[in-house]
Amino acid sequence: MKAHPLKVAALASVAVSLFLYSSSCAPECVDFADCADKAKAAKAEFTCESGVCKAGSPFPDAGVGGGGGTTGGGGGTTGGGGGTTGGGGGTTGGGGGATGGGGGATGGGGGTAMFDLVFNGTGYAPHNGEVMRMALVQISDGGIVSTQQQTVASGNFTITFTQMLAQGQAYQVDYYADRNANSMCEAPPTDHVWRDPVAAVTQNVTINQTHNTNFTAAACGSFP
Repeated sequence: MKAHPLKVAALASVAVSLFLYSSSCAPECVDFADCADKAKAAKAEFTCESGVCKAGSPFPDAGVGGGGGTTGGGGGTTGGGGGTTGGGGGTTGGGGGATGGGGGATGGGGGTAMFDLVFNGTGYAPHNGEVMRMALVQISDGGIVSTQQQTVASGNFTITFTQMLAQGQAYQVDYYADRNANSMCEAPPTDHVWRDPVAAVTQNVTINQTHNTNFTAAACGSFP
C-alpha cells in the first residue's frame, strides 16, 4: 500500500522541525576544553559558563596566586630563603630578608679600627746620607707588619706607616742606620740600632725621637 502524499510531506516537515529545535537547544560547551577552538581563533582565554563559551580565564583565582608568587620571589631575592615560606607568605619572607641584610651591615661595621704611625727623627746629623731602615713589629706574635726606609738628610727623617696599627694591639719599632751601606743590620758599633715601644693603640701615634746612643742590638732580628 502506498502512503498518501500529503502524509509523507507532513512527516518530513515534522522531522525537519525537530532537527532544527534540537540544534538550537544544544549547549555550545560542557567545559572550557570545548572552547579551545574559539580561544585559539581569538588568541584569548575562554571559559564555559552555562553552556556558552565566554571570554575569561577558566581559572579565575590564578591571577591572585600568580601575584603572590611574584611577591614571594622578590622576598627570596632580598632575604635568601625568605621566598620558600610559600605563596602569599612572600611578603613576610621579604621582611625577614631585609632584617638579615641589616645584620650583615652591622657585622661589616664591626671590623677592627686601624691607625697611622708617624716617626720623626731629629738630630741624626752623624748619619746624614745614610739609609735609615725601620720595621714595625706586632708584639702579640712577633710578626713584622711592614718595613720602610729613608735616607737621612740635614740630620732629620720621617717615616710613616699608614693604617698599619690595629686598635688594641701593642707594637715595637726597630730601626738602624746602615753605616757601612751593605743593606744588612749589624750589631753596634758597626751599625747604630734602636728599638722604641708602642703601647696598646687607641688612636694615631706619633713618635718624635732625638738621636741617642741607647742601642739595642737585638733589634737587628727584625731585618733578616
